[in-house]
Amino acid sequence: MVDADHKIVGIVSERDFVILLSGVLTDEVVEDYMTKNVIATTPGTRIEGASKIMVRNKLRRIPVVGEERKTSHPEKDKIMGIVTATDILEFLGKNSAFERMISNDAEDVLNTTITEIMEKNVVATTANTRLGDLCTSMEQENIGGLPVVYNGELEGIITERDILKAVSKLKP
Repeated sequence: MVDADHKIVGIVSERDFVILLSGVLTDEVVEDYMTKNVIATTPGTRIEGASKIMVRNKLRRIPVVGEERKTSHPEKDKIMGIVTATDILEFLGKNSAFERMISNDAEDVLNTTITEIMEKNVVATTANTRLGDLCTSMEQENIGGLPVVYNGELEGIITERDILKAVSKLKP
């Protein structure tokens, strides 16, 4: 946003639109706008690997999934956490990250696994959630994307960008 003198006075972000749409989109549901082919990772992934996945795929968050075995038969991957670019940057910015350095090699820090920094208490949604309700949750939790789950299994992910795409598809 610029004023009459063409000076920047503010920035409108994706988050601003999500807040504005909180409770508004009542006919649209998550399933119609979520990303179904989710790029996820596993608990043993190193921070360096997670960072590369994010950069290469232009992602800001990656769900962390793993097999939860209740029987001897293979089961689907369950969501165990989520790691964001902010989580990684905050970790690297803390002095505690560099306490891990055994040598003078930054690889000591980059070898840390994401399980040490991921959010384990994942705020998730379901495919049949209305977008307006989702926007309310995103505003309340101050988060930009949620995994879409069914019985703890990852079905998709929906982000602020997906919600903007949904708005652009609405007919006036």
